[in-house]
Amino acid sequence: MAMIDIKCTESISQIPKSQYTVYQNDKLYLGCNSQICLFFELPLFIFLNQIKSARLILFKIPLQEPICLDTRNNRYTVYPFLDFFSVYGHCYETPQVVDNLSIEYKDQIEKSYTEVDITEIVKAWIDQSLENKGILLRADPLAAYLAYASNRYKIRGMHPILRITLDGVNFPMHVAPCAVDIGTP
Repeated sequence: MAMIDIKCTESISQIPKSQYTVYQNDKLYLGCNSQICLFFELPLFIFLNQIKSARLILFKIPLQEPICLDTRNNRYTVYPFLDFFSVYGHCYETPQVVDNLSIEYKDQIEKSYTEVDITEIVKAWIDQSLENKGILLRADPLAAYLAYASNRYKIRGMHPILRITLDGVNFPMHVAPCAVDIGTP
């Protein structure tokens, strides 16, 4: 069994159907109509192994002025994208998501991070029943407003992570079997 942390390749916050996208910002906002788009580029060796689990880990950033609509209703959902997302997505039709693979979770307000089991989504990417076009995080309308570190945040250890646990690794991750046949002309 081996574990690998995959850093987020791209992360943005958007408010659908508005002119507001937070791209250059080092924070991601979730709630009060803000949603988060994330993309993780999976290394090829992941496709050669069995996945035991996949967890999305996001590190919270305290808000200057906390906005908590209802801390009892801290319900959020992760969806895999069916369409590609863009920093200019707010100017166009909202990218479609796969509802039947959505994962609902409750945020634990007292923790400094959010951890969500997205194993079923990652397995769909690995078995190629769904193309990896990223994931979308949405909040229930009255959920607490949260801020997370983006992939541009100054402290690299707080960037969004996809932590994958592999079962039955076929070879050490730093070495791959290879044969080279050099012929003479």
